[in-house]
Amino acid sequence: MSLCESLLPPIATLVPMRIHPDIERLRRASRCHVIPFDGCDVACYEWGEGAPLVLLHGGYGSWLHWLRNIDELARHYRVIAFDSPSHGESGDAPDDWDARWMGEALAHSLKAVVGNTEPVRGIGFSMGGILLGWMGVALQDQLTHLVLAGPNGMSLAYPPLPKLMSMRAFGSAPTPAQVASVHRWNLAALMLSGPSAVDDLAVDVQTRNIALCRVNSDHIPASNTLNDALKHVPGRLVGVWGEHDAFVGPHMALRSKHLRSFDDRLTFHVIDGAGHWAMYENPRLFNQIVLDELDI
Repeated sequence: MSLCESLLPPIATLVPMRIHPDIERLRRASRCHVIPFDGCDVACYEWGEGAPLVLLHGGYGSWLHWLRNIDELARHYRVIAFDSPSHGESGDAPDDWDARWMGEALAHSLKAVVGNTEPVRGIGFSMGGILLGWMGVALQDQLTHLVLAGPNGMSLAYPPLPKLMSMRAFGSAPTPAQVASVHRWNLAALMLSGPSAVDDLAVDVQTRNIALCRVNSDHIPASNTLNDALKHVPGRLVGVWGEHDAFVGPHMALRSKHLRSFDDRLTFHVIDGAGHWAMYENPRLFNQIVLDELDI
C-alpha cells in the first residue's frame, strides 16, 4: 500500500485489481502529498529533485497517464504529478465545480508543496492542458512554461469522433476479460493511433483510471474555457500533439495558429504516428521535446 493509499483508503480500495509492476514501482518510489482545498483532499505524487515540473492528466485519468514519462523527466526535474479532484486518489470536487475551480485547487495544492515563489514549469495533457491554463491564471509569473499536450476547450473545429464500445453490452456484471476488451477497443479508437499501439499496460492504466473517476468532465473540453484562461496567462506556451489525434483530424494547423494568437513565442510540435495520448505512445520523442523546450 502506498502512502496516498493509506491516507485515502475509501477511494484507493475501490479497485481490488492487480497493480502492474511498472505502476507499483513508481508508486513505491514516490513521495506523496495530500493537501486540503475547499473541502477536497488533493493528492499528488513526487519524484526527483531540482526545479518543479507539474504534470496534469487528462479527463477520466490520473497521474498514471504519465507512467512512461516520469522516470526520464525526474532525472532532470522535481516531478509533481497530480490526481485532479474527483479523479484517482484525490477527494471529490463540489457539485458546482468548473475548470477554474479545478485550476485554483491545483495551484493552491502546488504552492503547499513548493512554496509561493519558486518558478514552476507545467505540462497538461488533454483536459489537463485546460486545467493548466487555469492554474496559470492563479499562479501568474510563478508558472513560467505551459506545455499543452492535445487539449481542447478552445472551440476549434474537430472531426466526427469514432464510435466507442460500452460496458452495457455485457450486462450488469461484465467479466474482467470483457472489461479489458472494451478498454482495448476504446483506447485504439480514441486515445492511441490504432490497435497495434494498445498494450496490456495501457489497458491496465485505463481500467484503473476509469474505475476511480467519479465525475463526468465531457463538458470541459467542449467549452471555450481554455481561451478564457489563456488571455490572462503570462507563461510561455508550447504545443505538442499526436499526428493521428482523433480529436483533431485535418485541423492541426488551426491549433498552432490559434495558440500563437495568445503567445507569438509559441513552438508547436507534432509527433508523427502517435494518437491523442502521444506521450504514452512515443515517450522518447515526447520527453525529448519537453526537455528541450523547458531547458532555460
